[in-house]
Amino acid sequence: MIFMKHLRLLLLTIFLYPSLLLAESAEDRARAASQEFVGRLEANLVFPLITLMLGIAFAVFMFGVFEYIKGASSYSDRSQGQRHMLYGVIGMVIMLSAIAILRIAAGTFGLTVTV
Repeated sequence: MIFMKHLRLLLLTIFLYPSLLLAESAEDRARAASQEFVGRLEANLVFPLITLMLGIAFAVFMFGVFEYIKGASSYSDRSQGQRHMLYGVIGMVIMLSAIAILRIAAGTFGLTVTV
């Protein structure tokens, strides 16, 4: 009788122990949900906005190139074009740096980045 009792306890332990070890806690579910939210926020809002601003910076750079070529005979027009090209390059560097920083942060927290 005692043997059966111990056998039953042993079998319950063998079959229930793995399920207890693999049980997902509320903290794990919350972490997964927050990672999913941040991932969606980055994919649907942050990275598209950065891409848009990168495109605007490139357009400012190209406008500066156009101004520089168009006003080749005038010093003030050339300097205006140079300023626009400089602002465009600075904007592109800032946006590319933001993308790099966000990718590093996403990799640190285990998020996947699709940009």
